[in-house]
Amino acid sequence: MREKRTLGTPLQRVRVIEHVRRNKWRVEWIDPNPGLVDYVESGQLIVPWKEHKAFLKEEANGEHLREHNERHGYEREDAPVAEALQQIFENVGDGVDFDKGSVVGSLDAIDRLRTRAGVVAGQESPAAYVDRQGKLHLPFDTALDLGRKFCAAEPSTVPVGVETTEREWTHRAGRGEDYIVNLLNRQAYRLPSAL
Repeated sequence: MREKRTLGTPLQRVRVIEHVRRNKWRVEWIDPNPGLVDYVESGQLIVPWKEHKAFLKEEANGEHLREHNERHGYEREDAPVAEALQQIFENVGDGVDFDKGSVVGSLDAIDRLRTRAGVVAGQESPAAYVDRQGKLHLPFDTALDLGRKFCAAEPSTVPVGVETTEREWTHRAGRGEDYIVNLLNRQAYRLPSAL
């Protein structure tokens, strides 16, 4: 468990005694403060102890990837290029996602995407890593290159998906869902000009 839910806060080893109510658990500390019994929230229980080393390694890999992405041009989720990449990878399908500047998917799905984009799998970026669930995380610069090549290889895939979403949102706006109008206005110009 972690007392504070922030990256880098030391893990404490506890044994869960019982679920008390909603998000409260009664735990006994093993290290530090052996024998102490107290209550914690679900969000503080991070990972089973037998997986803690793998969890910490994955957390360090994620932080390294985040720093790499910042050095290579990733700004924020609502930046035009990031939103364009989000649209591209949403329309790829196959369980491939674009999340916080990184392409994430199973090794097989990423290989299929590379094949569709005409990219020969080579040596991975030093910032890429495979998480405990077997998902490959690729950095922003790789995502940008892969997104561009995918759009060049399959020029109609992404616009068809974007146009379908736009039609659905337009229909919903016409039914009185006013918040959709802002989404339509915001997204209308992003994809073609961003990449």
